[in-house]
Amino acid sequence: MADCGKRKKIVILGGGMAALTMAFELTNAKDWQDRFESITVYQLGWRLGGKGASGRGPHGRIEEHGLHLWLGFYENAFRVIRQCYAELNRPPDAPLARWDCAFKKASFVGLADRYAHDWKLWTVNFPEDNRIPGTPDPRDPELTVWYYVKRAIALMVRVLESLGASTGNGEKLEQGHSLWETVRRDVAHLATEVEANIKGAAKSELLVAALELAEYMDNDAAKHTPDHHDLLLRLLEEFGGRLRKDLKQQAEQDVAVWRLWSLLELCMANIRGVFADGLLTGGFSKIDRYDYQAWLKRHHAPDEVLEQSAFLRGIYDLVFAYRGGDATQPAFAAGQALRSICRIFFSYKGAIFWKMQAGMGDVVFAPLYLVLKRRGVQFRFFHRVKNLRLSTAGEKKSITAIELARQLNLIDEKQGYQPLIDVKGLPCWPAEPLYEQLREGQQLYEKSRQSEQTDGYNLYNLESFWTKWQEVGECTLRAGEDFDCVVLGISLGSLPAISQELIADKDNPKWKLMVEKVETVQTQAFQVWLSEDMENLGWTLPPIDLSAYVEPFDTWADMRQLIEREAWPADQQPKSIAYFCNVMQTPQPPPPLEDHHFPILAGDRVKANALTFLLQHIGTLWPRAVHQDDFRWELLVGGGDATGEKRFDSQFWRANIDPSERYVQSVPCSAQYRLKTDETGYDNLYIVGDWIDCGFNVGCIEAAVMAGMEAAHAISGSPKLEHIIGYGHP
Repeated sequence: MADCGKRKKIVILGGGMAALTMAFELTNAKDWQDRFESITVYQLGWRLGGKGASGRGPHGRIEEHGLHLWLGFYENAFRVIRQCYAELNRPPDAPLARWDCAFKKASFVGLADRYAHDWKLWTVNFPEDNRIPGTPDPRDPELTVWYYVKRAIALMVRVLESLGASTGNGEKLEQGHSLWETVRRDVAHLATEVEANIKGAAKSELLVAALELAEYMDNDAAKHTPDHHDLLLRLLEEFGGRLRKDLKQQAEQDVAVWRLWSLLELCMANIRGVFADGLLTGGFSKIDRYDYQAWLKRHHAPDEVLEQSAFLRGIYDLVFAYRGGDATQPAFAAGQALRSICRIFFSYKGAIFWKMQAGMGDVVFAPLYLVLKRRGVQFRFFHRVKNLRLSTAGEKKSITAIELARQLNLIDEKQGYQPLIDVKGLPCWPAEPLYEQLREGQQLYEKSRQSEQTDGYNLYNLESFWTKWQEVGECTLRAGEDFDCVVLGISLGSLPAISQELIADKDNPKWKLMVEKVETVQTQAFQVWLSEDMENLGWTLPPIDLSAYVEPFDTWADMRQLIEREAWPADQQPKSIAYFCNVMQTPQPPPPLEDHHFPILAGDRVKANALTFLLQHIGTLWPRAVHQDDFRWELLVGGGDATGEKRFDSQFWRANIDPSERYVQSVPCSAQYRLKTDETGYDNLYIVGDWIDCGFNVGCIEAAVMAGMEAAHAISGSPKLEHIIGYGHP
């Protein structure tokens, strides 16, 4: 923990979720200004949010970086957002007045299953409960590897029930009771009687006996005996062997059987691996040197399951786990993959997904900004970090100065930049700067419009690494004068550009290793607003979040809930909205900042990918959106008098190519190179983001929030680490 002998000045570089969480936690105490003289956030461009930023474009439409969903296991993130909304205290009749107005349960989830050379939808309506994420509940279990093993076996029982229903020849699962009585009597060893009963038992008896044995065993896996484990595995292996013998051929002819059989095989491989690799007491991180699919293969998952499982593809799609954006190069560290799967499916509260009822900027970052500003946190927009200058004197190294470029001058420096606009009563971030508040605003506006007309894209975008805009000045923040602690919340991809002195520091090689070994990837997204509702497009199921579909856009979400939050004229009101996203081929390293043409090429590639997708693949999902093998372009709202593909120009697409926007991956053998918030090697520098070692090392809001909480703890001692749910997770 930092020395709190004097009131400190805290400088936060970047305004993403981790950085804002850290500021939120530092200012939670009403007397925080007794310990900190100031907390100041320096932000590139005109808005907060980092990779989660959104803006309001024409007609107040929501324009996102991609598809953002919150998962039901985001305990820490929901705690922060619930506290934020309570403090915001909007009038009851205001839009999205409470957190549970801003987030709604989304339990209908789908995968696109490639079966017999055809795409078939696999949909699941996940169970809901009345627990609230971020709120302790007496029903909350202790999250241990052993708890997850028991849940996996229970899932297998439910899958077997479904399998019996789908084949029409299922066994009654209560038949396991007689075998369980035999197992319990001889649980210390595999007696002849037990072995004989195992050989003669039905598949269902074996599985139910395994579940009851697991429930019988102590919750503390360290108290288990080898005999317990041997017997449990013996029951499961006998079940698995018979399952494969009975169903493998049938699975090749029946997609329902294939899905359930493949799930059972994956459960079996995971459980084998947990026992074989000592994860019950050693934790998931022991296997982070393997790719998850390679690890499953080591533990005898069938090749056809590994090659064809929509479930596995969906897991990799969820975290953009493809090296260099190449869909043929899956790469997801096995330990973090298994930890993620267990948290997603076995520890969610309320619903497996929660869907925001406006843009992420509106639902998350505008409320956080308003609360933090009210608390006294200062924001300096339009500042680009150029360099972290390293001290050279003394034994302890630290950041001695921060060099920044000032992108624009404000007309009213005293009042500061007021970043939000009103859209139907809701404070929102605009998709562009508010030019009227900027001295150079008119010049920036004119250059932006001219660039859009001549280049097809705004090459004067202040958020772009490759912007052509010439900054108006520079400033330097100095240690001891302007700051005492630096919190670096700018994402990993930008570090080579802003921390060259740290990377070159031969006395601290771990910084350079982190930058080199923890990988990032570009992503792409597009959104369409349609004049017909989903039913008239041929989608007859409820609103869905679907993944594991075809490249170049494997993930789709029905976002119809956003229509009422946008401000379209009555004669152009869309009846449906759809978001698509995927990874994108990623050059290594990024082109130099002088390559102003790179954003054009990237944007054109996303547009071409989107057009290809609509022409060739949307018909599987929306059969009535296609006529005579061509997409019905007249469906696109906002296209004016344009016809054919030209109407797509009115929609929204985005190439997330900027270094700070790249998604941070969890590739094998990389977790060991991530640094904790206070392990930078520099005594006044802390790091936050989903790219640090926070205990849940995968790119997501929950990881960012955990990192922010851990940084606040390192600086102030609050929150306590034991209050961060998932910290120290196995």
